[in-house]
Amino acid sequence: ICVVVSAALAGTNLLTEDRIAQQALQTAEESRKVVLPAADTFESQEGGAYYTGSAGGETVGYVFETGASGYGGTVSVMTGIDVEGTITGVVILSHDETPGLGANAEKPDFLNQYLQPAPEGGLSVIKYQTPGEGQIEAMTGATITSSAVTDSVRAISSVGSALRPPWRISVSSQFSMALRLSVTVRSELTTASLAFFISVSVKLPAQTSSS
Repeated sequence: ICVVVSAALAGTNLLTEDRIAQQALQTAEESRKVVLPAADTFESQEGGAYYTGSAGGETVGYVFETGASGYGGTVSVMTGIDVEGTITGVVILSHDETPGLGANAEKPDFLNQYLQPAPEGGLSVIKYQTPGEGQIEAMTGATITSSAVTDSVRAISSVGSALRPPWRISVSSQFSMALRLSVTVRSELTTASLAFFISVSVKLPAQTSSS
């Protein structure tokens, strides 16, 4: 009887673990669409370190999962950032924060503060004042949770600030050439190689003939 009960419990645990894993995958997939709404498809990079989002065959942004210590434990966050370096969405994946206080971090009125260009110096948390660019107003009674979410988003700032649209230099229209510049961006999260194309047009001086 004991053997049968043990086998049944083991089977139940495996089914539960599978369901939890499947639910986590589904939640992550849905969250990627929320934080980077311009993307139609997502592709895992660097073994799942981050995802690239594409639309019409073109990369439109990136999605990262990061975490930081909150009041009740680790706060796991998913952040989307477009190729211009602007944060396009933030979702709380999991947390153990206090209901009515830190748990309010899931609310749009708090998370929408992050929808701004990622500053090179990273986002900062302020209290009792109107936030400006690069600033996040802490939730009342939940400064630790506010800082945890901000720290999670800040972790990708060094990558986000390096994501810029291709440079284009236009002088005139006599002839043109394309230059390819590769840049390697290193952060605590990952290392990414970015390629930029520079289109240069140059006007040649007009030739004159002597008689």
